Amino acid sequence: MFDVNRLSITQPLTENVTSLPMSFKDNTFSEHSYFVEAVEFCKKIDNEMFEQNREFYRCVTESGDNDTIIMESFSDWFGSFKNVIKKIIDFLHALLNKFLVGLNMLFKREGYLKDHKKDLWKFNDNHKFHMSVYTFTIDNVPVPQNTVLRTFDGSDTDIFNEPGKDNSYEALLKKQFGDSAVKGHEYVRQTGYKDAVDRSNVLNQIDTAYTAFSDSMSDGTFYDKIRAEILGGKAGTTVDASDFSKELFEIFRDGQSAKEDKEFEASDIHESWNRFSNYEKIKKETSKRKNEIEKRYKEIQKKMEHSVKVDGEKLIYTGTSGEEKIYKDMGSEAARKYESMIKMQANAIQEISNLHTTAFAARLDAYKDQFNQDKTILYKALYRILGNIKTGERGK
Repeated sequence: MFDVNRLSITQPLTENVTSLPMSFKDNTFSEHSYFVEAVEFCKKIDNEMFEQNREFYRCVTESGDNDTIIMESFSDWFGSFKNVIKKIIDFLHALLNKFLVGLNMLFKREGYLKDHKKDLWKFNDNHKFHMSVYTFTIDNVPVPQNTVLRTFDGSDTDIFNEPGKDNSYEALLKKQFGDSAVKGHEYVRQTGYKDAVDRSNVLNQIDTAYTAFSDSMSDGTFYDKIRAEILGGKAGTTVDASDFSKELFEIFRDGQSAKEDKEFEASDIHESWNRFSNYEKIKKETSKRKNEIEKRYKEIQKKMEHSVKVDGEKLIYTGTSGEEKIYKDMGSEAARKYESMIKMQANAIQEISNLHTTAFAARLDAYKDQFNQDKTILYKALYRILGNIKTGERGK
């Protein structure tokens, strides 16, 4: 019987990321919050996944344990999930393009600063001033980390591979429980069942693996550890959901939650100009970071296109060239649990994508805030050097 009590109907992870520092909440173009935009996108994906899971749950409970109906319902759900991965990749691409276009436009508007670049180099001790600022440390922080996806994209051990390969479901069993745990599963793959003892053995091993993964997610620390790893934390460290947005804000600002007073000298003005004018460096860095994350999700997407699926009591692996390899009868209950294992890990991938998406957006916000802060610093410096600047309030 398909165990509906083990189905995961995901609740949104984004509920605890909406309590944000004020700079995340501005609405003008120059202060647009990419973080808030990402949170809104994640909420939509959460709701979409919630509805897909609920529909799958409804079909299973109404199936009367009909394997054909359950198989078709799972196939529909899995197709919807693959579309979610595509939406995540597309969103990251669109968000970065929006950021780069906006940043480029803002720099091009600042003709006055570019015309007076040489004057900025005249800043000396007589021109020192104080200003409340953040100390941005964006370039020193490799966040978001994408190593958390290694379990799912084939670079470590995942379930979207051909049975019998080193990173297949069998390897997952072996990794968790040793050689004896996969003996029954390998026997079925090679020869089929000969008796009920073999069938029971495989069912027990699949159930054990499923329970182990389920328990690892339900102990209250699974996603806390994921958040910490995305933020570059050491193994075993945790970050609670309610602290994630705060941690994201501060990690790019040298741990600061608010601006601090700073006296500006000539070297500070030079650094501000170099950051302010280096659009290409920011473009290169943010594009590289986005591509690293995107590559992981594309690998997952590729694995799902050429993955194991369940048909009745058979495992069918579709290879990269489209050929199908059919592995022998594994038993209805074992097949259903295998499906549940895939579904549970797929839900985890989607939830982790929320954390990656918002962390990447927070990085973009930090660059945007740094750009605006440097612009203000440079205008204040010119005001000190040249006196009254005929640019309205910008020079004050």
